[in-house]
Amino acid sequence: AGNAVLLSMGILAGKFCDFCREEKVLVRNRSKQVFPPDESDPMWGRIRVSIGTDAEQELFLAALDKFQKSYGIIFDLDGTLIRSDMLWESLVRLLRHNPFTALLVPFWWMRGRACLKQQIARRVTVDVTTLPYHQPFLAYLRELKQQGRPLILATASDQVMADPVARHVGLFDEVLASNGERNLRAATKRQALTEKYGERGFDYAGNSSV
Repeated sequence: AGNAVLLSMGILAGKFCDFCREEKVLVRNRSKQVFPPDESDPMWGRIRVSIGTDAEQELFLAALDKFQKSYGIIFDLDGTLIRSDMLWESLVRLLRHNPFTALLVPFWWMRGRACLKQQIARRVTVDVTTLPYHQPFLAYLRELKQQGRPLILATASDQVMADPVARHVGLFDEVLASNGERNLRAATKRQALTEKYGERGFDYAGNSSV
């Protein structure tokens, strides 16, 4: 009756325990014993799962599967999915095609970066197949997709630029991007993600914090 196993959940340990509580599945967060948090500690990120009846084990496995499939992971585009920046990729192509638009860029910028990105996106098409994708990162995304995890692309790039990238990669369930009025970056991105998924409803991977 006292048999149990330790399951490593990393930074998701606390969130998974909260989720299990809502599903009426009892697990214990052993990470709480590690203070201050220390990833080198063998108990960090671990939860304790009691080995009960077959029915109880099935209930736990169902909760674990549901958590994995419902808990979204947010990924950035610039500097993460690709090793460059869509704004500069598109601006270089625009100026190469029509150098005289350089006279308009300062006026667009004065109206905000969201406006600048939208105006450029309206005038240039980037061949997304030629972008410098981060291949090891793409492999990681494919693994997560096979596990059934919802993947969301959230980027400060304009929606017109982000959507073709997402379609080409073929792994994302949703795309959130700048729209000409809102520059989806830093605190603005965090606010948008929190409003949509909740304070603890997502993980974020990018080259800058939100």
